[in-house]
Order: sequence, then C-alpha cells, then structure tokens
Amino acid sequence: MAAWPEADWEMLLSWAAVAGYAVSAVALALGSGLGREGLRRAAIWLLAAGFGCHGLALGLRWAVVGHGPYTTTYEVYSSNAWVIAALFLAAAWRAPRLLAAGIVAVPGAMFFLMLGLAKYEGLPGLPTAFHYGWLAVHVLFVKLAIAAILVALGCSLWLLRRPGRGAAAGELDRYNYRFMGLAFFFWTVATASGAVWADLRWGRYWGWDPIETWSFIVWIGLGLNLHLQRFYGWRGRRAAWLTAACFGFFLLALFVIPLVGGSLHTMYVVGEGAS
Repeated sequence: MAAWPEADWEMLLSWAAVAGYAVSAVALALGSGLGREGLRRAAIWLLAAGFGCHGLALGLRWAVVGHGPYTTTYEVYSSNAWVIAALFLAAAWRAPRLLAAGIVAVPGAMFFLMLGLAKYEGLPGLPTAFHYGWLAVHVLFVKLAIAAILVALGCSLWLLRRPGRGAAAGELDRYNYRFMGLAFFFWTVATASGAVWADLRWGRYWGWDPIETWSFIVWIGLGLNLHLQRFYGWRGRRAAWLTAACFGFFLLALFVIPLVGGSLHTMYVVGEGAS
C-alpha cells in the first residue's frame, strides 16, 4: 500500500460527503413525512454539498493514480455512491415529486460510500485487465443501472406505504415505470459492453459463469417488469412489488453471488486487484 500526501484530503472530503448524505437523508425523511417543503429543499442543498465533496475526493484520487475509480473495493463502492447521488440529484431537480424517492437513493449512496471507506486502500496499480475502454463503459452503465433502480425503489416504497389513486400516487407510479425502463436500458448496455470486454480479456463473449448468469436473470426480470406494466396494466402496489423483487435480484447479483459463486468476475465486482 503506497502512502500519498493527498490521502488525508481524500479522507476529509469523503467523510464530509458521508455527513452531507446522512443529514440530507434525515431532512428528506422528515420533510417528506411531515410535509415540510423547506426541509426537503434544504435536503437537496445538503445532498449537493456532499456530492460536491465526494466528487472532489474522487477527482483528486483520479488525478494522482491516472485512472478511473474501478480497481479497488473502495474505488468501486465510492464511485457507485457518487453515480447514485448524481442521478438522483438530476432527477429530483427536474421532477421535484421524485424527492420522495430520496428515502432510498440518498441512504443508498451513503451506504456505498461508507462500505468503500471501510475497505479503504492506498494507491493501486492499474492491472492489464483494465486497459480497455469497453470496461469503462461497462462499469459506468452498471452504476447507472444501480442508481436508476434505487430511484424506482424509492417511488415504489412510497406507493406501498401510501397506496391510493391521487395525483401524487399516479406520478410516482409513472416514475417507477420510467426509472425501471432506464434501469433496463442501462443494464442492457452494461451487459453488452461487458461481453465485448470479456472477449478482449478472456477470448470469449459469454461463458455462463455465475455473475454472467445472474446478469441475464436480472435483465429478464427488468424486462418482465416493464412488460407487465406496459401490456398488462400492472400499476400501483403490484408494480411496486415487482420493482422490489427486481431490486432483490440486483442485490444477489452484485453482493451475494460474487462472494459465494466462485465467479471470474468476483475480483472486478468487489473491486479487488486483477491481473
């Protein structure tokens, strides 16, 4: 583990981001639960402040190591958190109703960042396995898919908590569908680009190892979710439960299978060094 003088600044900025995300999550929960618009607006500014600190921490590390955040557990989980916060901020800025989804998205970002910080490492080298542009595409779209399904899950939890047919419920229902559509698109690109990279790395596009198999299961689940909503009129609680089930598949694919499945992907998914 190489020491580097900027590490203290990276840690300071990262923990400032954790604080911003944590206070934002509390403000969002209180503001949404009590109907306090001022708290909800404050939550967005707190989230933006944490997001800015987080971006500076990742940018500082990138400038020093010379590659994107995808070679260690810390880098993988920290950049997951940053992408989740980025997508949620962009979505909530455009559609204020989506602030309700922050009850999942913001704690999700904080969880990933803290998980990464718990596994913080020094400066890694850049393994030869990572010298492909297709990997950057693959990693980015996996992160975008995670962010999209967390926003959809946030909408779904509000639908399950407050079922109804009012304007608010209808809007959250539509956003659940739209963000599940985004998750499906992002996951499709991630899977396709991952196949191209696998051919460059291992000489084959698809090998049905555990992670590849579960990636396909997740893709089928997302597609089935959209199909049932679009063509069979599944809305409200049924659609919300579908989204929760798809999120369960995500958790299995991203956290459980890499650790227990003996996959070739394990070192990449959990961010450990590759060769």
